[in-house]
Order: sequence, then C-alpha cells, then structure tokens
Amino acid sequence: MTISKILRNLHRGQEILTVLFRHGFGDLLERTGLTSYLKSLAAKEELEDDVSKRLKTTPRRFRETLEEVGGAFVKLGQLLSTRPDLLPPDWIEELARLQDEVPPIDFELIRKTIEEELGPIEQRFLQIDPVPLATASVAQVHAGLALNGNRVVVKVRKPGIKAALLQDCDILEAFAELLEKHVEESRNYRPVQIVQEFRAAVTGELDFSLEGQNLDRFRSDFQSYPLVVFPAVYWDQTTERVLTMERMEGIKISDIEALRDSGVDNSRVAHNLAEAIVRQVLEFGFFHCDPHPGNVLVIPRDTVCFLDCGMVGRLDEMMRENLLLLVSAGIRKDTEMIADILTDMNALPEDIDRRRFLRDSDLLLERYYRLPLKRIKLDLLVNDLVRLVRTFGIQVPSDLLLVGKALVTLEGVGRTLDPNFQAVAVAKPFVREIVVTTYSPIFLARRLMQGAYDLARFLRDLPSDLRELSHQLRESRFKIVLDHSGLNESLREVERATNRLSTSIIMAALILASAVVAVSALEPRVLGVPVLGIAGFGFAAALGLWLVITARFGKGS
Repeated sequence: MTISKILRNLHRGQEILTVLFRHGFGDLLERTGLTSYLKSLAAKEELEDDVSKRLKTTPRRFRETLEEVGGAFVKLGQLLSTRPDLLPPDWIEELARLQDEVPPIDFELIRKTIEEELGPIEQRFLQIDPVPLATASVAQVHAGLALNGNRVVVKVRKPGIKAALLQDCDILEAFAELLEKHVEESRNYRPVQIVQEFRAAVTGELDFSLEGQNLDRFRSDFQSYPLVVFPAVYWDQTTERVLTMERMEGIKISDIEALRDSGVDNSRVAHNLAEAIVRQVLEFGFFHCDPHPGNVLVIPRDTVCFLDCGMVGRLDEMMRENLLLLVSAGIRKDTEMIADILTDMNALPEDIDRRRFLRDSDLLLERYYRLPLKRIKLDLLVNDLVRLVRTFGIQVPSDLLLVGKALVTLEGVGRTLDPNFQAVAVAKPFVREIVVTTYSPIFLARRLMQGAYDLARFLRDLPSDLRELSHQLRESRFKIVLDHSGLNESLREVERATNRLSTSIIMAALILASAVVAVSALEPRVLGVPVLGIAGFGFAAALGLWLVITARFGKGS
C-alpha cells in the first residue's frame, strides 16, 4: 500500500524527496529506502555539495523544507506547531514561523469558480472587487456587495487545490508508514496517527459550508453576549467552494496605535476576549482554534469579532467535566485525584511510574500554589504542564492541546493590549460560575436520571445477552482470545531446558548401555573391549561436550 501511494504520485513524490535531500535529510531517506526514488545519482551528488545546510539547526532545516515544498506540508507544520506534547520547544518555536501567504491568482479563475457554484455573478452580487483582500494556500478572499447592497466578503477555494492537498496527504501517509516501519525512534511521535488527524482537518477546511455552520454555531452560542460577535453567513451564496459572509468593519486587535486613536478601552477589550475564549472552551465546548491577532477585530463599543472559523476545537460534556475536575484538583494540590482522572481518560500509559508521576506533579503544583494571580504566567504554566506530559508519555487528546494553545495566544494578545492583563485572574470568576452551574442540583439530577436510564437499559438487555452467551457456549462458538506479552523468551528458555534434559537422558542411557556391552563377550574387540561399547562411550562423550559448550557459550537447544 505504501509503495503504491508513492508510485501513484511519483512526480510530486520525487520533487518532495529532492527538497528533503537538499535540506540535509538524506540519512532519513536512506533509512526508509526512499533514496532510490530520487531522479539520478548525479542529482544526489550535486545535492550533497550544499554545505550551508550544516550550519542550520534541524528544526530550521525542517521548517524551510516545508515552506519550499508548500501545499499540505506547510499546513502540517502549522498543525505540528500546536503539538508541544510531541515536539521540543525549539521545534515548536521554529514551526510557528511558517507562513501560509502566497501570490494571488488571476481573478478570472476566481470568477469561474464562483459561477460554477452559484451561476452568473451578476445574478448573485452587485459587485466583487477583483483585487483580493487576502490570499492563502487554500483560498482567496474578495470584498463585494450583495444584491441588497450589504457589504460582504467572498471566500473562494482555489481551483485544483483539493486534489493537490489530498495528493500531498497520500504522500505524507506513505512517508509516515515508512517512518514507523524503519525508524524506530519515530514511533514515539505516532506519525501515522498525526497524518490521519491532519487529513481529517484538511478535509474539513476544504469544505466552506462547514465553516459557515461553525459561524452559525458561534453566533447562536453568543447571542446573549453582545460584546462578542461573529459574521453572518449568506447561505444563498454559500457552497462547498464559496463562502459569502457579512463584512465586519473594525480594527485588527494587534494594531494598538489605531485602537488608542479610536478611543477603545484596551483593558476592556482584553477582558472581553478572555471571557469569549473561556466560555467557548468550558461552557459551550466549541472553540476557535487560533485566536491570533489576524483573526480578531475590535468593532465599536469595545466588542471583539472573530474571523476565519474554519478550524475549531470540540470538547464533549465528559471532556469538559474532566477538565473542570483537573482544574479543581490542581487548585487543591490533589495529585492522586489528577492521576485518577487521567487514568479514567485513558491518558496515562500502562507502564507509568505512578509514584514518580505523583512526586513530579506535586513539585509542579507547589511552584505555582503560593503565587499571587498577577505573578502566574499562563504560558509558563502551560509549558510546565507540557513538559510533564512529554516526560511521562501522557496521551492528551489533541483538542485539549488546542485549548492550551488558545489560552497561551489569549494571554499574549491580552498583554499586548494591557500590560497588566492577567488571563488567570480574568478567567477565575467565569470558571467558578461554570463550576457552580455544572454541579448545580439540576445538573446532578439530570446526570442521576441519565445513570438510572443507562442502568435500566442494561437490566433490560441482560436476559437476552445471557441467552445469547449461553447459545454460543452450547454451539461451541464462544472464543477466548489470549494476548500475551513478553512470554516468547520464557517459552524459548523452557524449550531449551527441555531439549537439554532429553539429551542428558539419552546420554545416560548410552553410558549404561555401553557399560553393559563393554563387559560382554561381544565381537569384534579392540584392546579387549567390544567396538560397539567404545562407540557408545564416544557418542555419549560427544553429547556431554555439546551440552557443556551450549550451556556455557550459546543459546542453542
């Protein structure tokens, strides 16, 4: 399957391999057996002459490789920059520099896509500006006027980009499979699983109707919070390849000078942004993955507006409850409870040194326990938590990692707006409010009723399940599968011991038989001893010597 993926995309694959080789990853290609797919040995020799690559760090060479290859590889790097549980800080810092800006494509190609999806432009829009507002690898964004005269933004997927990105995903999956197969140390990073998650994310980002649904969900969640807004979607002008939404007029949250000149209360804006992120994560379980300055506007009355909602994170009710329990246990320094919650989440590896984990967790909590809120730096706290995760191989759900990234980004933006901004202090009352709501009598009663319903279903199905089990036992169709680990070597030792014992018994029998023959009158004889007896003693001696040699020097049977 892996080779077929490479052969199916041979031209693009060779292009990627050449770039990898040029940036100093020839050893990795050699170990995975991919150097044979480079175009020629002469090309390889020419690439090896690039001495400058040795002066750069590995993370920088990797980042430059992704930028040169482009396509899905840039997006993969951006995804990896959100995975501090897998990569060290220097890699995360380098990958965070990846840029997704590319030259704009001709407007006639954009027009063609719009008309393929919506029909003649003149019947859908009064006007579309041919000069793009923004251009990225997947889409191009243009300002326009709807038929009712409202200002809109039209986001159009570039022609051919879906096929190109899915082709890159096939190649990435092939690389990942080869890495796991041939490069043992790569297995700790689970490359195949990462690429599969990445493919799912890319597939979702390519469908603009899903982004429209995300915007509608956010607008619904925040309809009672007028200081947090999202653009409205024009569904009559929206499809999988075209997204038309309300154009929001405002100032980028990173433009501090313009905000100050317009009379905005920066501390209030920071507070509103923090409230929005905390509520998205803990109250709604549906949050913007990347609230960086380019994706947030400030509009009149200190209101924050989120843009580009193609990538979102989700936390189900159980995950949110576990997150709240972890926060609560951390506040109380209850490391035993933290370990129990992580075990319930299947996050702790089976072979974890629990005593060491509890000790290190306690040391980490002690570092922050007595600090006043204004001295707690959220980015340092998250980094310390990530180090703990990496040290013990904790399997943190990717959406929880996105929560950490969103909170760190929030603190960075907040402190740019207001040097006295404290994300933890702002979040504390909202966390308390959500905890009180989550564990209110109504909520607990609802959970109790759900538990009673589950128990009733279990009791209802139990007789039929037992009848089915009994039927399988009667029909001899009941199978028990035993999966053992680490027994092979023990079984080999038992087999070797059994073989040696059998040989020893045969040797003893030969000695006894040869002794009987030696005192008999059997002919022919040498030096008065029957030849058959001498042969028996010789064979027994050879067996004895073989036993001594294998027991002392080898692992033979």
